[in-house]
Amino acid sequence: MSGEIDPLIQGKLLAFRSRFRGLTLLRGVGRGVLLFLFVLMAVAAADYFVLMEDSTRYTLSGLVYLAGLLAAWFLCVRPMLRALDETAVASLMEEQAPELRHKLLSAVELAGEGDGSDSEALRQRAREQVKEDLRGLQPQRLMPRQLVKTCTIAAVAAGILLVTVGGLAAASTPVRTLLMRALAPMANIERVSRNQITILYPTAGNTNVPENDTLQLRVSVTGPELEEPPLLQTELVGPEDVEATQVFMDAAGDGSGDFVADIAMGRTALRYRVRAGDAITKWFTLQSVPRPFVEAFTKTFTFPDYTQRESATVREEGGGITALTGTNVDLTIHLDQSVAKARLHLVTATATNEVDFTATDNAREWTVPLTVRESGSFTVHVETASGLDNKFRPEYALTAQPDLVPTLKLTQPKGSLTARPEDIVPVAGEAGDDIGLEKIEQHIKVNDKAWITNAVPLAAALGTNITFQLAWDLLKLDAKPGDTVITKFTAVDLKGSRAESSPVRLKVDSAIFEADRIAALDRQRLWSTNLATAADLTLKFHEALPADIESFLLPGSDAERREKTGEALKALGAAKGSWSKVRQVLPAVARRAHAGREVAGLGLLGRVAVRMETDWLSRARLHLDPLEGIVVDPRARLHAEQLPELIKESKAAAEALQTTANGWLAADEAALAVDLMDYIVRAATHMHSLAEKEADTDPKVWERLVRRQTSVAKELEVVLATLQPLAARLPDAEGAAIQTLRAKLITAQETFDEASQGAPAPGRLPAGRALAGAVAEAAGDLRSRAHRLADDAAQARVDLEKTVGPTATAVTRLQGALKARQTAEKKYEEAKEKSEGILKANMGRKVAGEILTEQWKITANLLRGRARLEETGKAGNALFVSDTASAAAAIDAVHAGHEAGRDVREVTAQLKGIAEAISTLEAAHELTVLETAVKALAARERWERQSTDANTLRPRDWQWLRQRMAVTPERLRAAGLSGAGELEDAADSKAADTVAAEMKQRQQAPGTFPVEK
Repeated sequence: MSGEIDPLIQGKLLAFRSRFRGLTLLRGVGRGVLLFLFVLMAVAAADYFVLMEDSTRYTLSGLVYLAGLLAAWFLCVRPMLRALDETAVASLMEEQAPELRHKLLSAVELAGEGDGSDSEALRQRAREQVKEDLRGLQPQRLMPRQLVKTCTIAAVAAGILLVTVGGLAAASTPVRTLLMRALAPMANIERVSRNQITILYPTAGNTNVPENDTLQLRVSVTGPELEEPPLLQTELVGPEDVEATQVFMDAAGDGSGDFVADIAMGRTALRYRVRAGDAITKWFTLQSVPRPFVEAFTKTFTFPDYTQRESATVREEGGGITALTGTNVDLTIHLDQSVAKARLHLVTATATNEVDFTATDNAREWTVPLTVRESGSFTVHVETASGLDNKFRPEYALTAQPDLVPTLKLTQPKGSLTARPEDIVPVAGEAGDDIGLEKIEQHIKVNDKAWITNAVPLAAALGTNITFQLAWDLLKLDAKPGDTVITKFTAVDLKGSRAESSPVRLKVDSAIFEADRIAALDRQRLWSTNLATAADLTLKFHEALPADIESFLLPGSDAERREKTGEALKALGAAKGSWSKVRQVLPAVARRAHAGREVAGLGLLGRVAVRMETDWLSRARLHLDPLEGIVVDPRARLHAEQLPELIKESKAAAEALQTTANGWLAADEAALAVDLMDYIVRAATHMHSLAEKEADTDPKVWERLVRRQTSVAKELEVVLATLQPLAARLPDAEGAAIQTLRAKLITAQETFDEASQGAPAPGRLPAGRALAGAVAEAAGDLRSRAHRLADDAAQARVDLEKTVGPTATAVTRLQGALKARQTAEKKYEEAKEKSEGILKANMGRKVAGEILTEQWKITANLLRGRARLEETGKAGNALFVSDTASAAAAIDAVHAGHEAGRDVREVTAQLKGIAEAISTLEAAHELTVLETAVKALAARERWERQSTDANTLRPRDWQWLRQRMAVTPERLRAAGLSGAGELEDAADSKAADTVAAEMKQRQQAPGTFPVEK
């Protein structure tokens, strides 16, 4: 204002303006309070009637504060910011005091500078007049009525509402809670609701929970019935934002109506609240109490003394222990806090143990000693003074590492080898052990003698791995050609565990003599022994029966008959089992034999075994069984009548087989002995000439001579070992002659040993030549005897062939049994017509039927047995095997037809056809056998011209071929097959005569061998 306004007027204006602004502010405050309280109560009401999410409630509470701020702005702050000058105030005062008639406004305006149109005197009078009017005027009475009214109403209403709200809040906890939730939406205040949730456990809601424990929260809910179970909300307490998890609580199950839920406690505190119906509890906090925890393990290992290892100490986070069995371990645990006690729970395959740790000076470190004996697992249990244990107990592995068995591998030689008695065999190998090796040993076994153990000399100190080499001198062994030497090496570790290498089989051979021949003769002795055993058992069966079967059946000898029959049946069973073993082993023997004479001979022996088992002995059992009965009835007598002829046949076959097998073995033993002596003579002559020739040029000539002479002496032992069983196998005079020959050789060998003992190397030449001369003389003597033995063996085979007969005769015997059955049936019918001898005829019919039934089985089994015998793996036998097996199947089919009632004449015709077919098959098979034998002999002559059997066994092979070539054409013609003439022409050809002359000359001359250079 201008300083020209009268102070009285100015004071009145200022008082009015102050009063006006106060009323305006009071009205704004009242309205703002009303609006804030209204919105606050609306939000509180909404919070009660509507179940809202926290975010919605936060928003509504924000609106409360927003409404208050807006009201304060528009109703209080903004009106106060409006400017009121003297003119405006004067205008407001004239509106409320009409008696002033614009005087006040004029006085204010006249106080200004003016425009010069009014005089100063006029202005002064106007001001004076206004001052007089204003002297008694009270500005507070000039307030606008509407302003005063609204201000009063707003103030009164706000006061009433504020008092009311305050009174309700003071008087009602729910109202106060609702207002507090609306005013402080983020405050931890439970919701006012009709449902009421009570935290039963933990009682206060807030509690401490051990780490890794599970707290079972239990609540009760009252109020309206719940549509769904209470919802538990949990969230971790921490700086990181973690989403809350929600799960429905379960009914307590005890009928109380309470609800429970499990809360798993980790290492971090968490808070939770429960929501049920329209009720939501406040947030409660569960504080995690750390459990004791094993932070690290210190392990001190003390290894077994034998390992020679230093102790070792390691510190690790994990507690797993892996150590050699027998190791002592000091285990120390390092904890995150002090504990009152600690225990180790150990579980192994054999025991469960609990071992207490021992406290150290540090309460956070405990130790326990362990001995590793077996694998298992363990856990560590610790507990604080307050009783809090380490609920989370990792299971640690306890691994007992066994002291592994050492390894040993031979790198040289591998598998089997052949060497001479004087050879030095290089041996190399590798051995290893996880801890350490102590020694390497060599074990040697010659044939069936006891094992010999020698330590292997090693240059270097043994560690965990070693490579060793050895020069193995065979001359130090008591081994001769034909012997089998087995050697193996053993690695022994520091603990004493042993590991063996794969055995090496060494065949001791001469420089050129075939050790396979000696091995083949050993196999022949074995199966010949089996044949002899089976034949002896068969003969014992015959001896168990009386020579006169008829007297065996006389009255009064029933007890003796039954006893002897039982003994005979028992002997029969043993014989039959023995023949079965022979039949099973012969095909395998035939696979290793030479095609021709040897394979055919084994086949012949097998046919005897098959017939003995399936025919002769089977029929003998059929006829003997009735004799074991209490009474000898007509049926038993009829069966007994069949026994004499049957026993005669089987006995003759057993004796012939014994003669054949024994003669064959004797001839082969004599041939081997002759060839061995021929070899010794030639090898000795060669070595002596070579030593004499190189005596001045080769400094090691005498060393080699000594080793070779020693080898010859060992080869002579093979001759002596062969002659000894040969002498025992031959009749008296022949056996004595062989014994005399053997004695001369022994004397010559002893003379050589005496002459060589202590003599200088050159002086061994005469002694060696004298020994060679004695051997040559013995070979010449034995050669002629070997020829006679070979001839005798060949004749024995021919006789045995006649005894066993061709396989087709089995069908012929079946035809005879069928005819005998027909005859018995006919006699029975005739007896019934005449009414005479019906019982006897009927019994004869039954016995003939039993014999026929047995003969059906025998025939099929004989054919199948022949087929199995021919399964030697040779391609030429495949068709014969298949056709013979088909013939057996055909017999079974005809038998089935006969049993089904097929006409006997048709059955007879079918059997006749099968018999003819088998005869044809056998004749054709003879050609195959001859072809295979000729080719095999030709191949041996071409590729093995200087083999050791060239002068002994091959002439016998050719002799057998000529004999078969002579008889086979007749069989071909009988079977209606072609080729008989061509075969006769081949047998009488010039080439055959040339071969025969060559073979005869070989039989008279010593063998020729590729003697070593």
